[in-house]
Amino acid sequence: MERGWFPIHRKIFDSDVWAHPTARIVWIYLLGMAAHAVTKTSARYQCIVLEPGQILVGRESLAKKCGLSGHQVRTALAYLKSTSRISIKSTNRFSVITVINWPIYRDAMLNSGQQDLGDGVQQASSRRPAGVLIQEGKKLRSEEKTKPRSSEELPTATTEALLEVNPEAKRAHLRSLIISCLAGRRSIATLHEALVREHLDHNLVDKIITPLRAEATA
Repeated sequence: MERGWFPIHRKIFDSDVWAHPTARIVWIYLLGMAAHAVTKTSARYQCIVLEPGQILVGRESLAKKCGLSGHQVRTALAYLKSTSRISIKSTNRFSVITVINWPIYRDAMLNSGQQDLGDGVQQASSRRPAGVLIQEGKKLRSEEKTKPRSSEELPTATTEALLEVNPEAKRAHLRSLIISCLAGRRSIATLHEALVREHLDHNLVDKIITPLRAEATA
């Protein structure tokens, strides 16, 4: 697996999973180690093809890597499964865990305006003068601000807010509605009214709308 880093939205500190002492550890591990592309691996001489958002684990290995007991891992996985964050396909040798809604988490990472260049590039850049890195960072942020946003992209905060919507079918419907409104250049007020008609909580509507309004006025 390619080594590097990945962003985690601060909203995780307000989520239910953060209040769970062991599930939050396992959840962050799964997000960080899940395959980002179709990946071939092996287990007990058996070839396994992982789809994006999947990770091959053994319970004992997962417990060791997360610094937890076997019982704590089972409890954490059961919680993540019960809250529709993961699904698990198990054999008597290993388990393939799938992060449900992986495309949404992936989009949130991509929309963060940060690029994972891989371990080699990061290690090489870390030996360069701090002044050069600061200037390059400013240049990258400037380019991200001026780069036109795709009609399929949404601000990270909006994407994160959509994760609160269940079931998944309604979440996908709302995402399509938002993208359709933005593509049609409808006003934020019109979009706000459309979301209210979907019987969403007003606080959730504000969470979805506020990042879009900020972009429109930037």
